[in-house]
Amino acid sequence: MDLCTPAGALEYLKETRFASHKATLLTGGTTNSAYRLHLKEPYEGCNTLVMKHTSHDIPLAGGTLILSTERQDYEAAALRLAHDNLPKDEIVTVPAVHFYDEDKHVLIMDDCGENSATLKQLLIDQKITPKAAQTIGKGLGRFLVNLHNLINKPGLDLELFHNNDTGRSTTAIVTYGRLESTLSGSDGLPALAGPPLSIKDEDMDIVREVAAKRIEDISSAREVMTHGDFWTGNVVVHLKEGEGEPVVEKIHVLDWELAKTGLRALDVGQMCAELHLVQLFHPESPASASAGLVLSSFLEEYKQKAGDVDAEKLARDVMIVVGTHMVVWVPRVPSWGPNERTRGVVEKGVEHIVDAATGPPSLLESCLARHLTH
Repeated sequence: MDLCTPAGALEYLKETRFASHKATLLTGGTTNSAYRLHLKEPYEGCNTLVMKHTSHDIPLAGGTLILSTERQDYEAAALRLAHDNLPKDEIVTVPAVHFYDEDKHVLIMDDCGENSATLKQLLIDQKITPKAAQTIGKGLGRFLVNLHNLINKPGLDLELFHNNDTGRSTTAIVTYGRLESTLSGSDGLPALAGPPLSIKDEDMDIVREVAAKRIEDISSAREVMTHGDFWTGNVVVHLKEGEGEPVVEKIHVLDWELAKTGLRALDVGQMCAELHLVQLFHPESPASASAGLVLSSFLEEYKQKAGDVDAEKLARDVMIVVGTHMVVWVPRVPSWGPNERTRGVVEKGVEHIVDAATGPPSLLESCLARHLTH
C-alpha cells in the first residue's frame, strides 16, 4: 500500500482503532504526507486525528547529507517529551501522540481542529486581529521558554536529543552552510539572477566568519532544549467565534524532526525572521501590523519569562539568525515576492548580520530584537 496517498492511508488503518471513512490530505510530497483522519468511531472523544507519514530519506546539500526516515523517531520522542513535561493549561501546546509505527514511520496525533490553519497563512490572509496577535505572541513566548528550560529539569533524560547529530548537521548545513554560496551566486538561484548583489568585500568576510562560528556552535551546543524548526508554518492556530471577532481557542506546535539540545537564539530568531518577512513583503496590509504585534509580544514575553539571560548577546545572536534567514531562505521561496524585492531583502539580511556581529550596542535599540534588551 502507498501511504503517500489517502487511499493507502485508509487501507493501512482499516483494521485498527483509527479506522476512518475519509483521509483528507493536509500536506503531501515525496518525503512527508499528513492527513486529517475522519474516524468511523470517536477515539477518546475525538472525531478527527492527524496522521503523518515519513516516506523517504531526504538528500541535502547536493547529496552530501541525508536526513533519514529516522527523523520521525526524534519527532515522536520530542512530541511525547513536550506533551508530558510542558504545561497543559497553556494556549500553546503540542498534540498528544496516540500511536507511532517505527517500521512504517506513521505517527497519529491530536488534531488542532478542522478549521485550523498555520500562523503564516492566517497572517497573510489577514485573519489575525490585534487582540489575537498579542495572545499568540505571548503564548509562543511562554511556550518557548518552558521548552528551553527543560534542559534544567532534574531527572529528565535528554540524551536522545543531545545525540541528534543529523538534526545538528541539517540545521548547520542547509542554512549557515549555504550563506556564502547564496550571496556569491554560485547556488544559481533564479531569484538572485542578474548583476551581483551589492555587498562589500569586508562584509562578506564577516559573513564567512559568522557562518563558520555558527556551524561550530551548532555542532556541540547544549544550552537549551530546542524545537529546531520553530517558525510560523509549524504553528497551527484554531480560531473560534467570539464577541464581534475571532478569538484564539488553541495552538499546536508541530514538526519536531530537528528537535535537539542547542542554541536558544536559533528558535527565537527563526520565529522572528518569519514574522518580519510578513512585514517586509506585505507592508501596506493589515497583516504587517498583526505580524508586528505577534513579534513584539513574543519577544517581550520570552524576555520576561526567560530569567537570567545575557540580553545583549541574545539580541545579537537573534539578529544574526534573522539576517541569515533572510539571505538563505527568501530567494528559495518564490512565493514571498518579486525578484527585485527579494534582492533587497537579501541585502538587508547581510546588513543585519554585519551590524549584529560588529556594531555597537546602540544599534540594538532600533533593531527588531530590541524587545529583548529593554
